[in-house]
Amino acid sequence: MTDIFDRVMLRRWTLDLATGRKVCIDDPVNIEQISADDRVAIEARNADIHGAIAEVEAYESDPDLIVDDEVMALARLRRGEPTDEDREMIDVEWGYTVDIDT
Repeated sequence: MTDIFDRVMLRRWTLDLATGRKVCIDDPVNIEQISADDRVAIEARNADIHGAIAEVEAYESDPDLIVDDEVMALARLRRGEPTDEDREMIDVEWGYTVDIDT
């Protein structure tokens, strides 16, 4: 899956810390107008979000899978059963966005 569309626009993803769902940020960035470092950071962030959601969905399909604590915390958030520790772990792991140098 690529987050590039119209050949120059890069989607940015975040994690909704209330629901544990991935959300596309409304303002994609033009890769011709940002630094290469910013593009790499955004693409790495997107990959983290997509990977986390894929791991959680696999775990939700097969609860016998062995997954990291962060994935279990995110799964509990998605079920509406997070602990305070889960929320803190999720915020540290996924609760940030990439700052773009302009």
